[in-house]
Amino acid sequence: MKFTRISISAAALAGLALAGPAHAEDRVGGYVGIEAGVSMAPTERYTILPNSTVPSPNPAANSVSIKSKTGLDIAFIGGYDFGPIRAEVELSRRSNKVGRIDSTAALPTRFNTPPALPTTATGAFTATTGSIRTRAAMFNLIGDLPVTDSFELFAGGGIGIADVRGRSVSVSPTATFLNDTDKGFAWQLMSGARVPLGENVEISVKYKYFHTAGVHQVDTMNRLLESSRSSHSVLGGVALRF
Repeated sequence: MKFTRISISAAALAGLALAGPAHAEDRVGGYVGIEAGVSMAPTERYTILPNSTVPSPNPAANSVSIKSKTGLDIAFIGGYDFGPIRAEVELSRRSNKVGRIDSTAALPTRFNTPPALPTTATGAFTATTGSIRTRAAMFNLIGDLPVTDSFELFAGGGIGIADVRGRSVSVSPTATFLNDTDKGFAWQLMSGARVPLGENVEISVKYKYFHTAGVHQVDTMNRLLESSRSSHSVLGGVALRF
């Protein structure tokens, strides 16, 4: 599925590059901008991997699923418009509060005085706290298709690196389950429309799908967790051309 999306995006970029009318050349130049909107994250599954604390995880009791609430996505962009194609660098941050946790693995509900072990529980938890925060640095290639002199469609994709952090994630106010971060490869696909407001300013609306995999974090019981992180974002933006 991932490679199919990338192939479709590449084909769309090539088509846009060939289809752009001549007046797109008038827009050649650099630009900077800011985008903000809502971020919706699918349920994220964490799997416990073998480590020194848990050398042989139980396959039937090693899964933690975190459902996030709708959050905020904000991005700063800067790039160069070559006419039919734009190349840009994007720095983004998205954060989603935890809404529900379902776990077949034991999660801490209270840390007792050593050497006593933590009090744990499994099941569905709705009285959760914490958030999942993702920061990313991406390089994007975007193809533009001018419809009229004042309306343009675009589509593209990007690759880069993401930092995913579970911030004070817990199922109990007396015990944090996850508070760790990891970096990994990320990719994204996007499409949208933009409209100029005068010679140097334009506004845009954009849909963006973001994904990073192979995220490894250590929870507060010293277990190694592996997960992936995806999000769907709808953003409005403003850019200054120069």
